[in-house]
Amino acid sequence: MSLYADGTPFTPETGKSYRNTNGTTYRCVAGMEEGDTYATNCAWMVSPVGWAFKAMNCMRYPDGSIDWGHSLYGHFIHEGAET
Repeated sequence: MSLYADGTPFTPETGKSYRNTNGTTYRCVAGMEEGDTYATNCAWMVSPVGWAFKAMNCMRYPDGSIDWGHSLYGHFIHEGAET
């Protein structure tokens, strides 16, 4: 059985950092927003190089890593900006 078949849906918590299955650590800067009724377990994430995006359908795996089904609204942010 694949590690990725053992994922559990979860919503990242604002202010926490998470290690992706690719080894990169992403920081959650905002959780689900009002109006996010069409998708569950989504959050605004920022990579170490400042790439911000809305991660949709987030999953956590037994080794503690995370991943998401797809992302939306990807863009680079200015230093000091949140999203």
